[in-house]
Amino acid sequence: MEYKTNAYKIFWVDDPEKFYVGGTKQTLSRRMSVHRDDARKGKGKKNILYDVIRTKGYNFEYRLLGSKMVTCRDEERQFEQEWIDHLHPPLNKNRAHGLDVVKDRQRENSPVYCKYCDNTVHRSNIRKHNKTKKHIKNFIMY
Repeated sequence: MEYKTNAYKIFWVDDPEKFYVGGTKQTLSRRMSVHRDDARKGKGKKNILYDVIRTKGYNFEYRLLGSKMVTCRDEERQFEQEWIDHLHPPLNKNRAHGLDVVKDRQRENSPVYCKYCDNTVHRSNIRKHNKTKKHIKNFIMY
């Protein structure tokens, strides 16, 4: 299933050299509201962007850098990372596409153990397994 992802830039008019590049499948106005709320609530204690928002002000500017139709989170992260690599934003601390994607893939492909029927089930088949075996809980993830 394809969906649209957006790459965006957050900056301040008085200091355009300090900026952040992000990606989202939400509308930009909604995503900016989430950034403002998270900064106000003190989320992301070690988040450089939120520290700058708290010091420079919540009235930052944002611009759409580009949009793309993607089919999965990997493609979404790759699109965002392309913009990060192109613009080199000083407020981005982490890569959008990197080791975390490898860990996500490993998790998605890892087996789970159903202690009811003493079977190992592939994570993508849990629903099918639950419907046929009539039990839902107590999977041991490893």
